[in-house]
Amino acid sequence: MSDDTSAMTATATQTLPSTAAASAAAAAAQATQAAYPARYYALYDASASQPAPVMGWIDAWSLSDTAWLPPASQMQALTADQWSARLPTGQAVQSGAIVAYTPAAPTLAQQAQSAMAWVNQQAALAAAMGQVFGSAMKTYVQTLQALIAGTDTTSAALPTRPSNYSE
Repeated sequence: MSDDTSAMTATATQTLPSTAAASAAAAAAQATQAAYPARYYALYDASASQPAPVMGWIDAWSLSDTAWLPPASQMQALTADQWSARLPTGQAVQSGAIVAYTPAAPTLAQQAQSAMAWVNQQAALAAAMGQVFGSAMKTYVQTLQALIAGTDTTSAALPTRPSNYSE
């Protein structure tokens, strides 16, 4: 065999694996495009009441693995113009359209639950210092607990938080 023929055979052999990889990649791309024909999608909880906040924006055709994606029927398909106009926050899906969305303000019970995080930090600090809550702090905690439990139905706002646990 001549040197030219050996070189051509070696070159052809070297390109076969890359051709196979390219064929596999093309087949995967075709499968993705068949499963996600719109290319762009808004990811949202299809079982939630609407407007349902958008949890993510998906360019399905750019993904090397779509196994984690829900079916296209459970996402909102987008046009290229909608994709270009998407925002990082403040949008939802309603009746098949992307709409502006402002989440509802937290309820008083939810606010009280959040305030309990501070109370728990103060309780840990008091315990570490060998101290106990003062009367104002105890009243504050009791009010928060009543709001969380729903037994306080007359308050319209959270009580004023004591400046420290010993009050």
